[in-house]
Amino acid sequence: FFQVFPKKESFFARNKLKIASIGPVTSATCRKHGLKVSVEAKFYTLDGLAEAILKYYKVNKRIRHR
Repeated sequence: FFQVFPKKESFFARNKLKIASIGPVTSATCRKHGLKVSVEAKFYTLDGLAEAILKYYKVNKRIRHR
C-alpha cells in the first residue's frame, strides 16, 4: 500500500479520503506512515470494521438516504 501511494499525505488530503482501520495494530502502522486514522474497529473483524464505518458516518451525518 505504502509503495503505491508514496505521497500518501497529500493524496488523502487532496481527495478528502478517510482511513478506516480494522484494529490498533493497523492504526499504529498507518500513523507511523503519517496517515490520520478516522475510524478504528472495536472488534477486529470485517463485521466490526463495517460497524465502525457505519457508526462514524451516522455520527457525522454523512450518510445520505435516497
